[in-house]
Amino acid sequence: MGWYEEHQNDNANPNNTDEKENNEERTVDSKGYINVDDPSHDTEKYENVYDKPFEGTARETLNVPVNAAEKPSDESAFSKDDNSDDKKEDIKDEKTNGAANRGNGKSPYYEIKVKTKKNNKFGKAIAICLVCSLGLGTGIGAGYGFSRAVSGNKGNTYDGVLTTTAAAVSSIKSSSASDAIASVYSAVVSITTESEGMANYGFYTVPYKAQGAGSGVIFSEDNSLVYVATNEHVIDGAQNIAIAFDDADEIIPATVVGYDETTDLAVLSVEKADLEAQGIENVTIATFDTSEEVNLGESVIAIGNSLGEGKTTTGGMISAENKTVNVEGKELEVIQTDAAINPGNSGGALVDYSGAVIGINTAKTFTTTDGSSAEGVGYAIPSSIAVPILQEIRETGSVEKPYLGITGQDITTQLSELYRLPVGVLVTSVISGGCAEQAGIEEGDVIVSYNDTNVMDMDTLVALVGESNVGDEVKIGIIRNGDTAVDVTAVLGNINDPGTAKE
Repeated sequence: MGWYEEHQNDNANPNNTDEKENNEERTVDSKGYINVDDPSHDTEKYENVYDKPFEGTARETLNVPVNAAEKPSDESAFSKDDNSDDKKEDIKDEKTNGAANRGNGKSPYYEIKVKTKKNNKFGKAIAICLVCSLGLGTGIGAGYGFSRAVSGNKGNTYDGVLTTTAAAVSSIKSSSASDAIASVYSAVVSITTESEGMANYGFYTVPYKAQGAGSGVIFSEDNSLVYVATNEHVIDGAQNIAIAFDDADEIIPATVVGYDETTDLAVLSVEKADLEAQGIENVTIATFDTSEEVNLGESVIAIGNSLGEGKTTTGGMISAENKTVNVEGKELEVIQTDAAINPGNSGGALVDYSGAVIGINTAKTFTTTDGSSAEGVGYAIPSSIAVPILQEIRETGSVEKPYLGITGQDITTQLSELYRLPVGVLVTSVISGGCAEQAGIEEGDVIVSYNDTNVMDMDTLVALVGESNVGDEVKIGIIRNGDTAVDVTAVLGNINDPGTAKE
């Protein structure tokens, strides 16, 4: 053995002392404070490891917002020449921050940063339907609605939400991508949105108009309407929405039937009379495969309004199944694919080689948390989750999801000891007009229990609210001003109610 091998560990422990981990145990007293002297409490189950806070979403721009005054008076924002060469030059490269739907704060697809761990708990807000509003930079998405699915065996198909005439699809997988595309292509449509607003430049504001592009899938019809599925973020905040059908000379106005923020799904409707005026007597209804099983490596095709330039198709395979990703504060259960999902593809179809829609395209990964670029990582909402939600929206105009109406962050055992705060969820803001405000919950309160169940962190509170129903009266235990225990009763609201106050 050489000198290096003999002495390489000398600096690791120069005093040659035994290293021991600090296993000091703690307990929580009646007010939620940490008692470091009581050895009867095991803190391990309350300790948390935090990821680097999620840094947000890189977006891409399809059309740069312009001052309404600069727009030619003879050019409509909804003219059929929106995809002219001049407008295409406005498309920025993939690393440009911004949003195609600027003015509503959303782009027609998502680019996200990959979380290498699931628990990014410090500073996160209770989001969407379960406890508070959507869209906060520190928000987390959560919802028991993600697990809703229609069971079935692979190969079983769901021909629209209603009993309708669907595109002919063989139950046996076809080896031809072109056959699969041909069977569903006309059921995928291009969506154009228009929004208006005021851009704030500090000492002055400037009016603007912004256009966005997305995709949709025809999934149902009745005597007077045709129904199109898309992503909620595609139409969020838009004042005008129009759809381009394959056989129509002009785009046709569409109406929002309803949406579900938690699953990023929305339903649009188009009047059949408007279609007939364009010479369209019949439409193709996509066939959905609602089985919960997808096969890794299975070949798939993504169809959508890529870059807002009209429909295109890309191919790939199933890269991962039953995956959960955080997209702008929403946790979505998705299928991962390496088929290219580009700006404008949101709301389009992910199709297997039988021509059945197995997912609604919704997001792609742009960079990881360390800034590295990522390619070939796209996500789609599985049809097993999407179809029952689309059906409920089509029939009722909404999906009921309970929410409390606060944002907050975890108070861990470490923070509790450092700042002498109770272990629980610190309320960082209360949604104006929301359930929590009506119940008397205030900013700075610490939620320590929900219907007499201890609340140790945000995930616990989200899960407890998710197990409740809209309209339930729930008892919330809080600590106010660090030392006063207060119980309040809140009536849970519906986050998807148009009248719901949100931040």
